[in-house]
Amino acid sequence: LDFPVVAIPLRFVLPLLRKGCDLNGLRKVFGLGDDVLPILLGVARDYVLENYWANRSEFGWPARLAQLGFQTATSPNYSFFQDAPGSDIIYNRRRILITSGELSSAGISTIPHLNALTPSDWKYWSSLLSQQTDIVYIAKEFQTGLHHSEEGRNAIYELVRLQDRVGRELRPVIVGGTQHLELVARYFKYPTFIESSSFMRTVKRRRAILVDNRLRWHPELTPKGEPLDDLLSHNVKLTDQCIRERWQNAPTTVPSDVRVKKSHIRRAVRPSSVSSSQMAFRF
Repeated sequence: LDFPVVAIPLRFVLPLLRKGCDLNGLRKVFGLGDDVLPILLGVARDYVLENYWANRSEFGWPARLAQLGFQTATSPNYSFFQDAPGSDIIYNRRRILITSGELSSAGISTIPHLNALTPSDWKYWSSLLSQQTDIVYIAKEFQTGLHHSEEGRNAIYELVRLQDRVGRELRPVIVGGTQHLELVARYFKYPTFIESSSFMRTVKRRRAILVDNRLRWHPELTPKGEPLDDLLSHNVKLTDQCIRERWQNAPTTVPSDVRVKKSHIRRAVRPSSVSSSQMAFRF
């Protein structure tokens, strides 16, 4: 693959750590060119995160991840459960911070994942970011609970409030949240969207087609054993094109039904250029 940036989930990387894989091995396994920048995606199911937590110190996994060529990572997103006691949430938040610090100490630029359920959770992140003024990038996952429209929109508004409270520009890394692109565009100048739908559709033998400026996915039957490289390249490039066009055409005026206080609302300024990265779409 010749895409400038590729995000690789933690669950696919852990087996390589156990096998003692190096950077060349990583590139071979995932078919990455020498110029591709791999990003470690810490969003994973709980059993993967618990596996990482239990073995990271004994086997020196943060340092090993750096040796695999990861220069950037989003921190593991340990879950906040609504039916769990508050102490459980505090413990998992602390684990996010501990693993972030360990990855950072290993030389990996780490983007903290902001899990939050209650106003007090957001207040905590506001306090932390106000103290840690060097943190500009923050990560938020929209693949599971926040995939739905109302919950996802509320999370975006919380990120807007957070940006206002810390008093500086934040650059959110939106994982699986391209459905909220137009809302993100109103408030953030330089978000990064990490999406996997083009990859998953390729695995399911679907080809992206533009119909009335919208993506449609048509069945693409392939002979048994035929590589999917060309189909993946097509799907990613067309998805990239569609997302960029949506970004350029996204309105920057604030909607009338916005749930953020007027003092928190700011008009987004469209950047003059868009970078060429794919898989991780940066604006």
